[in-house]
Amino acid sequence: ECLRSLAFHEMDARLHGIERANKDTCEWIFETTQFLNWESRVDIASHNGVMWIKGKPGAGKSTLMKRIWLRLRQEANDSILAAFFFHGRGNNPLEKSALGMLRSILYQLLDQNSQLWVAFLPIFLDKKKKHGNDIPWYFGELKSFLVSSAGNLGSNRIWLLIDALDECAIEEVQTVVAMLESLAFSAFESHIALNICLASRHYPQIRMSKADELVVEAQSEHDQDIREYVRNNIFVNDPSIEAEILRKSAHVFLWVELVVKMLNKASVDGRVKAMMQILRHVPDDLDDLYCELLTKGRNPDELRESVYMLQWVLFAKEELRPEKLYFAVLSGTDPENLGPWDQQKEQSSTIQRYITSTSRGLIELLTDVDVSSVQFIHESVRDFLLSVKGLQLLDSSLNQQQVGNSHGRLASCCYSYI
Repeated sequence: ECLRSLAFHEMDARLHGIERANKDTCEWIFETTQFLNWESRVDIASHNGVMWIKGKPGAGKSTLMKRIWLRLRQEANDSILAAFFFHGRGNNPLEKSALGMLRSILYQLLDQNSQLWVAFLPIFLDKKKKHGNDIPWYFGELKSFLVSSAGNLGSNRIWLLIDALDECAIEEVQTVVAMLESLAFSAFESHIALNICLASRHYPQIRMSKADELVVEAQSEHDQDIREYVRNNIFVNDPSIEAEILRKSAHVFLWVELVVKMLNKASVDGRVKAMMQILRHVPDDLDDLYCELLTKGRNPDELRESVYMLQWVLFAKEELRPEKLYFAVLSGTDPENLGPWDQQKEQSSTIQRYITSTSRGLIELLTDVDVSSVQFIHESVRDFLLSVKGLQLLDSSLNQQQVGNSHGRLASCCYSYI
């Protein structure tokens, strides 16, 4: 009952939603000086057991973090492992808040550490006495408990992984980093073997006074991972194409994945000789690539459908099922043909293909047991759409009031549907 009061349904959704690393990639992280020093706690006074992985958007930081989590889960049998992956695209505010992180971390630590459980139980019982089953938790009280209880974490090694700090609510990022720094220092002072691994973009520029940093794009092995990915996934084996992809990628794995898909489509269409020319014209910048994917070869009606679909995923207040998204777009682009869902003609598989095609692969489907929902493939897609290069460029009628005008448009879709 105590653990359930801290838990929330989506608290590990992002962690389990990240695909495992491609074959023969990410293993280099375990051989870096930063990881080896962090793991063995060499020169601990200089970093307090904190390693901070930084990289560009789409570089593959979350994939690296999941690989680290998998290794620790498999090999660190006598230790305690807790992880939280911030999820900026999540619909539950707790997925991207400091409070959500603390609730998830404490849930995992209490579940594995009896000393901490004994210390926390009186707090829970007092809360239950006051509030019954609907127990409110606050960041301040949970932070105070965790930091002050560092000495109760026991003799077992503790691994704490926090991914995508930049996807935490912007006004809370500094608070989270300060709390983790205090926790690391308290554990160090108490001679508790606490190892914290963080991952984030370079911006916002927040630092700890003591942490060992690893920059993903500065690692030559990361470029080798890109080469391996291209060799294993591209349909046409051409060393010159491989070299050009690596040169233009700027170490961004997501850019590489999208470009390989574009080139493979050209190969399937029989345009093998045009692949190098296509590659040379592909924008180097991830935002520019998103723009080209959405606009190139599209007629005005197709682009309009794409914009409606992107707006729905961007501004919807709750998760959208694929069929909801399909009819939401239809209510704005072709309201005359709205009617009861004919599942013989509009099968789920057909709707899924429509979403992938219309979004040009920038929206993906997630499946949780028997329930499917949609989300952007990466937080950088959301960033792009809200930038001056995004929705305003795709649809000039939105002008500088793109958020307000988008909500107005979506409201009109709702009226049409009703």
